[in-house]
Amino acid sequence: MLLPAMAGLLQGGAATTHWRLSGFFHKHFPQIRLDTKRMVVESHGIVSAGAAMAQMDLMLYLIRKQIGRELADLVMSYLLIDTRTTQARYQVWEHLDVPDDETARSFEALIEASLPDILSVRQAARQLHMTEKTLARRLFKASGVTPMTLIHSVRMRHARRLLELDELTLDEVAQRVGYANATSLRKLTMRMAQVAPAAFRSSATGTRSRG
Repeated sequence: MLLPAMAGLLQGGAATTHWRLSGFFHKHFPQIRLDTKRMVVESHGIVSAGAAMAQMDLMLYLIRKQIGRELADLVMSYLLIDTRTTQARYQVWEHLDVPDDETARSFEALIEASLPDILSVRQAARQLHMTEKTLARRLFKASGVTPMTLIHSVRMRHARRLLELDELTLDEVAQRVGYANATSLRKLTMRMAQVAPAAFRSSATGTRSRG
């Protein structure tokens, strides 16, 4: 999507790209409504696709739109492709957007060290010797997201690791990342990855069995 974006063809429109590039897009093309949770987005007559298999998602979208779902499903079955409408569950939570920034790294380190008793943004700002407003501005410039989103990403990262280990109950995992119970944990994973906590356990089990 870089060329259409640089050419100004998506000004005021929507698009998607690989989730790892979202920070770059937010910084350089703020007028574009970027939605990296979706695999395919059509806006202003331009169709964009995200993820490493973007060409496959784009091909299936065009077949479905121009010819019909039946043929698209047949092509999927021949190519052994599953339906994928969102990138969210594939995102790597070790790094959100643009992590190569001193303020962002220091902020995430503070949050990680405070688990399960999460620091407030104000407390973190005080420890980093800056105002809350300055911290928020620097984090947004580096990552394109708010301090609370970064806090949620740290929690999500640790929750995912614990879930993949499959050694703790959902309530125990929730408590390890600063939540009261499994219901709160489910709200986190649904918001950040659009899947229930159990999906990370089943995904890790499948990977181990294939290995």
